[in-house]
Amino acid sequence: MVIKDCFSSLHPVSEFAYFAAVIVISMFFLHPVVLAASLLGGVFYNIYLGGRRAVKFIVAYMLPLALAVAVLNPVFNHRGATILFYAGDNPITLESFLYGLAAGAMLISVMVWFSCYNRVMTSEKVVFIFGRIIPSISLIFSMTLRFVPRFKAQVKVITDGRRCISGDLSKGRFIKKAKNGAIISRALLAWSFENSIETADSMRARGYGLARRTQSLEHRFGVLDRCFLGLFCALLAVFILGACFGRVNFSYFPAVSVLSFGAADAVIYPAIALLMLLPMIFNLSEDYKWHRLRSKI
Repeated sequence: MVIKDCFSSLHPVSEFAYFAAVIVISMFFLHPVVLAASLLGGVFYNIYLGGRRAVKFIVAYMLPLALAVAVLNPVFNHRGATILFYAGDNPITLESFLYGLAAGAMLISVMVWFSCYNRVMTSEKVVFIFGRIIPSISLIFSMTLRFVPRFKAQVKVITDGRRCISGDLSKGRFIKKAKNGAIISRALLAWSFENSIETADSMRARGYGLARRTQSLEHRFGVLDRCFLGLFCALLAVFILGACFGRVNFSYFPAVSVLSFGAADAVIYPAIALLMLLPMIFNLSEDYKWHRLRSKI
């Protein structure tokens, strides 16, 4: 059963600002607390949105990729003061292995947050945010997002049709496969040109390019948006202050830094965790309210 995502009902500006901040933080800060919070928040939210398919994708694809990065990094990166063993003449260091683990965790967290972004931020929301500022770029971006799944579906349709008339790409000699591939590519190219012409005619008929165009859906800031943005900005401000004072900096070379647990960290670390878990906190609180109201019926 697919659970309703209450976070996606917020204003598109709130959602876009949150995803942009979280993805940027996950990409540029390799502090263990930041990585752990980002990874847990992104994985939990991705599973909340996708269910079993998300779990399968994370376990079958993302986790092996992260482990591969952690294992291969010491093979090519020999920096570090703590030598574990030698592979031939090359030292395998603890610092390089830990840096590989951090890089793998960063890779997974960024990928799951982008996956959540693609599920929540629809093309209509992107056009709503950027349509009046950069209408051409927002239109191209939304059309690209829409074209990719349609292109994949059309490839399957053409391939299935060719298979019914002995044009299977997986059978026959190389020359035959190349000819069938060329036929499929030509059919896809023709379909793409025809689809672009139809899209252009449809947009012209609907008045695209005229002044004072309206959006198909109107989004307004509500009480929940104000509460979310207030909490989000407060947590982000705590993180930025921590970064300015070097509390979220972490070094892996030549020796691994020691995690600090001072009075400032007691404020910064929980703020980072809450920042990364905001969508889950929002959804779980709304689910709790819904179940409590249902129990009173």
